[in-house]
Amino acid sequence: MGRVIYSVASSVDGYHTDAQGDFSWAVPDEEVIAALNADAAGVSTYLYGRKMSLRLGVVDVVELLLCPVVVGGGTRVLPGGWRTSLSLRRERRFGNGMVQLTYDVA
Repeated sequence: MGRVIYSVASSVDGYHTDAQGDFSWAVPDEEVIAALNADAAGVSTYLYGRKMSLRLGVVDVVELLLCPVVVGGGTRVLPGGWRTSLSLRRERRFGNGMVQLTYDVA
């Protein structure tokens, strides 16, 4: 059976949109787009939606694309009150300052 991957862009302080709902600060460059496209090549199904799958315990992998910005508030990447152990599987750094972190959910 396939793995469920929760993949999201995030500010360093943990938001995927700022207080005004803007996420233009998370626009990837060509290097990042190429890497994300390569990752997505093996994906057979996309499940859209954010946090409910984390709370239900069906997520196998958490993948964060950290953007070099602090936005100070907005919509959080991870739900409040959700707690689990993560094991770092991969770290990938990009020339524009973005970092992709891939964690297996324990």
